[in-house]
Amino acid sequence: MKLEHYEHLSRPLTLHFRKEHSFSGMKAVVWTDTFQSFLMIGGQIALVIIGSVKVGGMDEVWKINDNWGRLDVKLNPDPTIRLTLWSAIIGGTFLSMGIH
Repeated sequence: MKLEHYEHLSRPLTLHFRKEHSFSGMKAVVWTDTFQSFLMIGGQIALVIIGSVKVGGMDEVWKINDNWGRLDVKLNPDPTIRLTLWSAIIGGTFLSMGIH
């Protein structure tokens, strides 16, 4: 006998399990993503806090960044300048497209 003869018996059971497991799998993915997001954000916050404490506080962090010229927003469209708002936007766009 061929397997096609028994297909009518297995189809309702297969559909039931497919529906039940797809929702539980989706719940697992959502909870894993949620946990990972909290872990990443928590790590970033901890990095900012620990780093600023080691340097001497947020005032010192701002002063160091100001001395190195990191707080100056450059709007010059010249592509040979290293850090500009436009290079950050264009580079961020390509980075985001590469990730997704």
